[in-house]
Amino acid sequence: MRSRACHVYLKVSDRHPRHYCALADPPIVQGLFVGRNASRRLHSTSRWEPVRVLKDATVTTFRRDAFHVQLPAVTTHECFEELPAISRWFKRSHQQDETSELDLSYLEQHGDAIVPLELTSNSDSPSDQQIISFHRSEAPLSIFLRWAESADAHSHQRLYLAQASLSDLPERLRNDLPTPKLVSDAGKGDVYDTNLWLGVAPTYTPLHRDPNPNLFVQLAGRKIVRLLPPDAGEEIFLAVQAALGRDTSAVFRGDEMMQGDEKRLLEDQIWCDRHAGQSAALPGYEAALSSGDGLFIPKGWWHSIKGVGKGITGSIYPSSFLDTNQDGWGDIKGITSKLDYLKSLGVNVVWISPIYKSPQKDMGYDIADYKAIDKRYGTIEDVDELIVELKSRDMKLMMDLVVNHTSDEHEWFLSSRSSRDSEKRDWYIWKPPSGYDDDGSPIPPNNWSQILGEANSAWTYDSSTQEFYLSLFTPEQPDLNWENPDVRAAVHDVMCFWLEHGACGYRMDVINLISKDQRFLDAPLALGQDKKYHPGGKYYVNGPKMHEYLREIHDKVLIKYDAITVGEMPVVSDINEIIKTVGRNSGELNMIFIFDLVSIDDVPDQVRMTLQPWGVKDIRRIVDKWQRAMLDHDGWNSVFCENHDSPRSVSRYTDDSDQYRDKGAKLLALMQTTLSGTLFVYQGEELGMRNVPRNWDIEKEYKDIESINFWKKSKALYGGNPKRLAEERKVLEKKSRDHARTPMQWSAEPNAGFCAKDILPWMRVNDDYHEVNVEKQMAHESEDDLSVWQYWQRGLANRQEHKDVFVYGDYQTVGAESDDVFAYVRTGSDAGKWLVVLNFSGKEVEWDLPLDIRIKGWMAGNYQKGKPEKAVMGKVQLKPWEGILGNCMQ
Repeated sequence: MRSRACHVYLKVSDRHPRHYCALADPPIVQGLFVGRNASRRLHSTSRWEPVRVLKDATVTTFRRDAFHVQLPAVTTHECFEELPAISRWFKRSHQQDETSELDLSYLEQHGDAIVPLELTSNSDSPSDQQIISFHRSEAPLSIFLRWAESADAHSHQRLYLAQASLSDLPERLRNDLPTPKLVSDAGKGDVYDTNLWLGVAPTYTPLHRDPNPNLFVQLAGRKIVRLLPPDAGEEIFLAVQAALGRDTSAVFRGDEMMQGDEKRLLEDQIWCDRHAGQSAALPGYEAALSSGDGLFIPKGWWHSIKGVGKGITGSIYPSSFLDTNQDGWGDIKGITSKLDYLKSLGVNVVWISPIYKSPQKDMGYDIADYKAIDKRYGTIEDVDELIVELKSRDMKLMMDLVVNHTSDEHEWFLSSRSSRDSEKRDWYIWKPPSGYDDDGSPIPPNNWSQILGEANSAWTYDSSTQEFYLSLFTPEQPDLNWENPDVRAAVHDVMCFWLEHGACGYRMDVINLISKDQRFLDAPLALGQDKKYHPGGKYYVNGPKMHEYLREIHDKVLIKYDAITVGEMPVVSDINEIIKTVGRNSGELNMIFIFDLVSIDDVPDQVRMTLQPWGVKDIRRIVDKWQRAMLDHDGWNSVFCENHDSPRSVSRYTDDSDQYRDKGAKLLALMQTTLSGTLFVYQGEELGMRNVPRNWDIEKEYKDIESINFWKKSKALYGGNPKRLAEERKVLEKKSRDHARTPMQWSAEPNAGFCAKDILPWMRVNDDYHEVNVEKQMAHESEDDLSVWQYWQRGLANRQEHKDVFVYGDYQTVGAESDDVFAYVRTGSDAGKWLVVLNFSGKEVEWDLPLDIRIKGWMAGNYQKGKPEKAVMGKVQLKPWEGILGNCMQ
């Protein structure tokens, strides 16, 4: 093994006085950095950056309140190197109150382990930086990793102890060991605890759950590290992070690696993009595997990073959730008061639509101040309280990030529009008129239409500076200019602000619209020659620099916080384009919302407010496409049928009549709880809430700006054509965003318990709240069936119990020839094989069970509380909107 020097640079976090980062040259490093009272954040980087340390402190001085740091374990291109002496010294000196200095003679005495080569100031910035250069000697050292009991609850990280075989340690280091703790390790010799901190990792989903695992790690083709299990039945976590980015990594499970199709399995496990030509063989195996600079990570690891996979996210529309201060408007304290309700359902992540200061022209998606809370919702102290209460229940908060545009009342825009010479002028997209019409009115720069009002231009004229600004959604929502690095830096700052407050991540609103084609060409005339404005998505959906901007967000923000991210990316359905964003080595987002299913009735290449017929074959095609795509390309799905921008799913995909509403709602619950990905349950979906009644007065009861603009346009165009106007009304009755925004139905009390009976809610409560409400469904007692809420609760519990199958398992569609039934098989490595059969029709149907599927028993259905009595071979009889779940023989 050839020695190799590695320069490590230390820096203090700009955001937290006791968070430290490490950077290295060669650029691969990971380690543990601690503050006075607790273990802190791990940070890895794949590139060199300028760094600094605290003033009046250097890496050779440890002050109790100033600068504590444990030097990291370092991986170079050739070998795995560890620093036991410095680690041991730090553990001892950290307990001292007074300032202590690093005893270099101690290191020199243990030169077989560590040789400090130099300790000099960086010539570029001698006052702020220090460099340590070191290398490891030729002495071999077998390192084992053991799960440690200690954990930092605040940062949700768990520590790993490095263990070394005593016989492999250099004699001088061996003599300095603490009292060894013997760990049983049959067949491998005695293993002793050296109390060497090797690294830190998130306490999220384990790669394997096995009382006797046999995990091997191949490090740069040089050394084998085995993960030792904790007590039998405990979960084992792998000390890797998404922060490793595209650095190559791998883990192999020895007892499974060589089973089945060996060649395919091995090829699936390999992930590298540097030094891919090298290879090394695991001891005891003949297969040669590519090796690179770090670890190899197995197919499936991506799904467990940060607990993304097993999370059940409750989607909250705060204005409609619960009003506690009796102003008719939902608030933050209302959410806090219902956390036990959400927890009991099975939710462990809460995503809240925007609660920032806003004029509310688009229900909070027009933000006037990203760091202030709108007074309608409460205060920033209310958010802090919410986060504390969430953490006490082992739950997390996901914020909404709306950064394609701001409100026209944001101080950035007020400055931008104040003058053409404003320092923030180019924070937004300004263009001069393309000309003037016969009346002397300015003509917009191009023919793009508004997204929330396609009859209008996407450009808004500002008479004071005599230029247009781009406003894709409404005139009150000017688009930010992401070409400007100052804008991007400001967005990064906002993201850090809420992550520092304790948010776990972001749902990123229309994040695929942030990059615009700078040519600003006219859009194709998709709506016909007679229309003045047309959708311009060709020039701003997944624009030319979108991936660059997302990677920048990842590298400068997300990587520091282990943040969970889900991007809203409408219109895009190309697999390759989406995998660039959510693939395991993309370095961009964890997942996105794919809108193919919730736009199933949209006319292709037209605006959203259109209708086209669809059938179960369309549902099958869409679900099959994205379940298989993410499994085959190592991406990650989000699973949802409802959100605040879509109608109620029971009204859209099934039958919301009194006879079948509960059956249709349960059918959709069965489908969603058995599909791979992170599941999002929108408020009221767990009750089977319906669209608003068709007899509601649109102009009086509908509140959404898209609905208002659509109906205004329809009346202007078709006011003299009753038949065509009725067709336009039908579109609104089917697809208005208002359907999802009626107040949450908590009880049969006046206003459904959303607010006091003598308070006028901001939007009318759905008329069915006497029958469809939380109180009634949670209290439902029957020997025959479950309420929709109870069915969702059982389904979510079953999903968690069998997450190896329903969250991470394989997916295959069966019976694809049926015009009524959608069926698929889910298979997991440990928990067997399951068949889901869904009758998406209002009639009784007979479905042929595939010959190669043998049913042990039907375990659940949406018509009864117990097990369905169905044929286990041959023909299966299904009632209208019936869904059943069967356990199959392997």
